[in-house]
Amino acid sequence: MNKKYFFMGFLFFAGLLFFAVFIYSAVQKVSFNKWPQIKTKYGRVLFAKGGFAHQGFAGASVEDFKNTFIIFPGIRKGVEFVNYDQGYGPVIKTLAVIFLDKKWKVLKISRMEKYTGTAVAPAKTHFVIECLPCLDRKVGFKIDSVSPITLSDSQLSE
Repeated sequence: MNKKYFFMGFLFFAGLLFFAVFIYSAVQKVSFNKWPQIKTKYGRVLFAKGGFAHQGFAGASVEDFKNTFIIFPGIRKGVEFVNYDQGYGPVIKTLAVIFLDKKWKVLKISRMEKYTGTAVAPAKTHFVIECLPCLDRKVGFKIDSVSPITLSDSQLSE
């Protein structure tokens, strides 16, 4: 009888350990230098495709924010962007969130407060760009105008 309980306990703790390792590996932060990216005259543009989309600026250092834009392709109406720590670390800077349609026209510009901010994609959203608010102003994003940062289909598919 004791062997049965020992074995059940062993299986339970082994399962917990496996689950903890799985969760830890699932939310491993990936350094920005490993993201798909291009250099532009405005700075570094990172592509948030696949697993990168969940990370965004979470866990980024102060240096990581400088002259960095993250483009999220394939975004639809109602998708919520959040600055909560979801396992990658906190977002330590307030962000500008620029919502764009398929033709890169700016639909809306929101601000997400550091640590707790949220922003929701409006109708017709297809792309989202996140950056520091000072970069948003420096580059010149304007509602109802074409984004100064656009990418070709070939750049997006790389």
